[in-house]
Amino acid sequence: MNKKREYKKRDNVDWYDKSSGIEAKHNQKDRVTGLYYNEIKGTWHSNRLGSFILKDSSIKLYDFKFYGLMDIKNDFGLKLYEKVGMFIKILYQKEMVSGNKVTDWDWIYWSRKDLDTVLGKHYWIGIIDKLIEKKLIKEDKKSSKYHVNKDVRYFMLDKGFIKVNGVLFKEVDFVSDSYHNRIKELFKKVIKERKGILKYIEKVMDESSLLIDELDEVINQIWLNKKAEIESGDKLGKIEKLNEKEYKAIIKSYYEYLYAIQGIKEINERRALYGLNRTKHGGRLMHMFSNAPKLFRKFLKIGGEEVVEIDIVSSQPSFLYVMMLRWYDFNNANRGIASKSIMYEEKFKLMAEIDKDLYKYMALKVKGLKHIGDEKSRKEMKGLFFRLIFGNPRYKLKGESRKDLICKIFGLDMYEFLIAISSVDMGYKKPTSNLATLLQKEESQFMDKVMDRLILEKLNFIPLYDSLIVRRSDADNVRRLFRAVIRDNNYGNILKIK
Repeated sequence: MNKKREYKKRDNVDWYDKSSGIEAKHNQKDRVTGLYYNEIKGTWHSNRLGSFILKDSSIKLYDFKFYGLMDIKNDFGLKLYEKVGMFIKILYQKEMVSGNKVTDWDWIYWSRKDLDTVLGKHYWIGIIDKLIEKKLIKEDKKSSKYHVNKDVRYFMLDKGFIKVNGVLFKEVDFVSDSYHNRIKELFKKVIKERKGILKYIEKVMDESSLLIDELDEVINQIWLNKKAEIESGDKLGKIEKLNEKEYKAIIKSYYEYLYAIQGIKEINERRALYGLNRTKHGGRLMHMFSNAPKLFRKFLKIGGEEVVEIDIVSSQPSFLYVMMLRWYDFNNANRGIASKSIMYEEKFKLMAEIDKDLYKYMALKVKGLKHIGDEKSRKEMKGLFFRLIFGNPRYKLKGESRKDLICKIFGLDMYEFLIAISSVDMGYKKPTSNLATLLQKEESQFMDKVMDRLILEKLNFIPLYDSLIVRRSDADNVRRLFRAVIRDNNYGNILKIK
């Protein structure tokens, strides 16, 4: 009987002996078969492999507690586990800064090119189908506006990934050098597209940090504040249905996400995860701190220095007035169709006597003189303003006529103005989106002018809707430039900064 050949053990070869009971490593050569092991794919080959296993990759995979890398290996195999793991990681990262608040998870758009890059041109359809089947993600297909025969894809990760006890995930090194380099190029492409203000803010965020020592105490206070807002009816929109434990867990996972970004070694990945972009319609600047609770922002630092927020008093009502002045510009053929709102102008004249604060005026009008300085009443009026202005003017508000409420506080001409705005076809499904978009445009255009001034004077800032987060030592200079832009635009009787 012929005995199987046993290859001579040379010193320059990393030999593998199956009888040892130890798992084979990448590029080890079997003493019996003479084949080389591909640890990336879990297969044996006749030739030594050019690729190598990374020991300390600059980009990491996340081994989630909810659905970990071992689960992925079992479901998709060694060949695909890094691709699937990276897709889930990126989707998780985008979910953490999506929506209008921390507790929101939104539909995340993925281009065909990015799906090809992350999951592989020939694999992504099968991978997506399997992830949907396992209820780890949901998919929403929409027809492309530009190519009628093509679909655009949006995905949403299951919230189970953040609803676990203890640590959500641990970082694990990449194995495949070639795939690791492909992902590095993906992040590099994201930041290469940033220009102007976005590029300036990116550098500021390089120098920014968020560290909270007494995290549980801060999160508990955030919960108490949220609970008080819900109970007072101060918030616009649906009331939160989360219980205390779930809410605190989501807030904590959000902080841990922000903290993890600060420790990422790969600079292009870290910068990509800042989430810097502009909203499609209103043009607002967004980033990873946009949805951060106010108490979190108190712990932000820029260049190691404490920060303050410089913002506009009653910004939404104020920009509404700015928008109305533009709307009723009779030298502009596109000014609108309603008659000029004299009543609203009179309200602003009265506001000048009440710190240019429309919410205080509303408290006076609705609740009486003694409530002008009442902060609780001011918050209630802020909530009422948003419900009145951003709701459909034709519908009732909690059983009351929205028209009657608007007329009582602002006058009939304000109601007619809101009807006129909602009647314009701007391409939105909801007519109430017209006003929100126009207001955001007014706000973002004004804030861009302020930020341009700050950049010229090399002052660091992080934008936050109608406010700027700046170093405490720069606060006076920022206020000076804010006022200069207000003066240059003839908004002195309308806008006021705190």
